[in-house]
Amino acid sequence: MAVSRETEAYLTQYETLFRTWNARINLASSATLSDFRARHIEDSLQLLHLAKAGRQWIDLGSGGGLPGIPLGIALAEQDGAHIHLVESNRKKTAFLLSCVAQCRAAASVHPVRIEVASEQVTKADYVTARALAPLTDLLSLAEPWLSNGAVGLFHKGRSHEGEIADAKSRYSFEMTVHQSLIDQESVILRIQNPVRL
Repeated sequence: MAVSRETEAYLTQYETLFRTWNARINLASSATLSDFRARHIEDSLQLLHLAKAGRQWIDLGSGGGLPGIPLGIALAEQDGAHIHLVESNRKKTAFLLSCVAQCRAAASVHPVRIEVASEQVTKADYVTARALAPLTDLLSLAEPWLSNGAVGLFHKGRSHEGEIADAKSRYSFEMTVHQSLIDQESVILRIQNPVRL
């Protein structure tokens, strides 16, 4: 994804921070770090291609900042755009705060459990999550925003068909499956209007 020189510099800074902190608090498997740019940064930024309108985002279970920090860095170029990062782990929260400050991301960190995050972030246009939970659980966690008009953009891997089938036994929802631009075995699920059955 083409980005400005300034955004590129901040994405590089984020990778440096990630590698430094990962040695101390295990943000991601070291096996995934050899191709950090594609596997993590580009994989996160591809969500911007699926965001047709709206500028307010919330990332659930942000952990090591994926996809939240790369999105926040890119969103800094859009007036009024912002992403809320929800993470209850204190060490990961400290990492996220450092990234937001040093990479000038258009982001804020909420050090709370997802179940109470809707008290702080009442509305969003997009909800993201990466490697957080099975789709059924994810729909439950994201329900406060999805039921208020938000669109879910969820990274899923090779088991996505089984997760979708399970979720459809408990929810009805509108869904488009987008093939990942980065990983042939992965998809992005664009989900709207879930209703419990």
